[in-house]
Amino acid sequence: MSIIIPSYTLTNLKYNNIYIFFLILMMGCDSPDKEIKYYIDTWKIEGKMQTIASDQAYFKLFSLDRKEVHKIISKCKEYNKKYPNERVLIRLAIIETYYIRYGKQIPDMEDYRNFLVLLPKCQKLGDQQLLAELYTIISDYSPLNEFMNYVLKANSLMEKIGIQYFPGYKQRLYSIGFTLYLNQEYRQSLIYLQKAFKITNSNLNYNYNASYVLVNDLTAACYRELSMYDSSLYHYKLLLQNANLPVHASNREIPLWQAITKGNIAFLLAQSGYSELAKPYLLKHLQQSRQYEDNHNIAIVYNRLGQIDLFENRLNASLENFQNAIKFAKTTRFLKQRKIAAKGLADIYHRVHNTDSLYKYFYIYKAYDDTINEMKVAYNLETAEAKLAFDAAKARLTIANSDIKSMRLIRNFIIVFVIMISIIAYLYFTRRIFEQKDRAERLESDKTKALSDTEKALGEIQIFKKKIIENEAMISKLHDHILDKNDLQPEMDRIIKYALIDKNELDKFNLEFEIANPQVLPGLDGQSKPLSPAERRLAALIYLKLNNEQISHALGISKDSVTRSKRRLKNALKLDADQGLEDFILQF
Repeated sequence: MSIIIPSYTLTNLKYNNIYIFFLILMMGCDSPDKEIKYYIDTWKIEGKMQTIASDQAYFKLFSLDRKEVHKIISKCKEYNKKYPNERVLIRLAIIETYYIRYGKQIPDMEDYRNFLVLLPKCQKLGDQQLLAELYTIISDYSPLNEFMNYVLKANSLMEKIGIQYFPGYKQRLYSIGFTLYLNQEYRQSLIYLQKAFKITNSNLNYNYNASYVLVNDLTAACYRELSMYDSSLYHYKLLLQNANLPVHASNREIPLWQAITKGNIAFLLAQSGYSELAKPYLLKHLQQSRQYEDNHNIAIVYNRLGQIDLFENRLNASLENFQNAIKFAKTTRFLKQRKIAAKGLADIYHRVHNTDSLYKYFYIYKAYDDTINEMKVAYNLETAEAKLAFDAAKARLTIANSDIKSMRLIRNFIIVFVIMISIIAYLYFTRRIFEQKDRAERLESDKTKALSDTEKALGEIQIFKKKIIENEAMISKLHDHILDKNDLQPEMDRIIKYALIDKNELDKFNLEFEIANPQVLPGLDGQSKPLSPAERRLAALIYLKLNNEQISHALGISKDSVTRSKRRLKNALKLDADQGLEDFILQF
């Protein structure tokens, strides 16, 4: 908070002290209590690091005793009432609902509805990362027919934002794989489990060891159901090699997982015909499961023992095992073991010709089978993916419908704007057309004048050139005539030095030459520093293809001077020794 102190408050020391006291009070009044500051600050975090930070806050909170947790949650709620923050409100509601049901074995519909209430608030906030977290939680509490819908939405957003920002991403993959396993879609389950195997960074797991154990165990089970026993055995062996990994915070479950893994390997042996080798490991599996009161695993072992005894025609032992299996399976939410036990009992009663019991357990078996098939429809991956695509399309349609009024307003504005622009453009381009037409006429006039001036200049140059050539011829004749006489050397020298063209004519020649050949002299100037007037005249005469004698008569200098002038001009143009001056000038 920034406070501007008025100058008049500083004029009196007494009032100044009072002001400072209230200033300190104001600065501290909106700060959260020290006990809850960490949680409030953490739950306010936006951006991609918010999930990791919030998870750390959740774990820290859960490490406290229940009274302390209730106290902190109450203080956070009071603070958020005074200083409302929608993000903190959502995270508080999540943690409160989590904690209320903390320790429940089976999520109930009340929890599910509590989380659904948060969904519109989260969507309004527009934070896709927080929405992904909420979808994940809702999937854990959702009824069977909604699980795939929410978990796929969560995964889609996680992958879009970046899985490295979601510590629970690997657990989501396992949940999908496990659901597909229950749905007997083993190959689809393996696709998600293979994705989970590729995630090796422990930062992407709430418990890296737990995910390693669970993913390997489920992968082995999928391969077993597909009768791919070698692949199944490979993953069970991996588990056995790393069986000392603690699954949770303590090591208490290590012996159970060791027994489960050995029991699974033993069942593979039994299916391959080595039942006697399998039984000791299955009994060890049963012992550990009883010790940890794991009724699901107890039911699994009894079913496997019942199947082995049934295969070897020990019907009484098989009957007892299947009865125990169905008893323990009924205490869990997994129907598969109930179905296996009911089928085993029906098979036994069929063999001993006990028709009443046969029908009883066959109908029980069919009831479980029908329920599992109904669940398969609810869990169906393709249906969930189609619903996800439909929901995305529906969301886009909702956005389009909500914006239709503003779109109409924008459309009308655009129409008016286009009409105005069209009128302005019409007036502008009409004016431009007239300007261009006038400019074109002026250009045509200038072009005609330029052509006329050029033709006139070319004519003048031709006259000038012709005059030089004629005068040069006349001088040559006169020179020859004088040579026939004696003692006339002074007259001959005077005639030779006589300039046939005066300065005015040379100036006029320069002007006409530049009009007729505008590219020559500027082109030569571009080769070096600008030429002097004498060099420009010499270059112009060379361009007219006059020889040295004609140039000397035109300029009123000797032929030797012309030669020297040409050398200087060549140097000025920076030409190589083997370059001809005349050829170079004529190229322009």
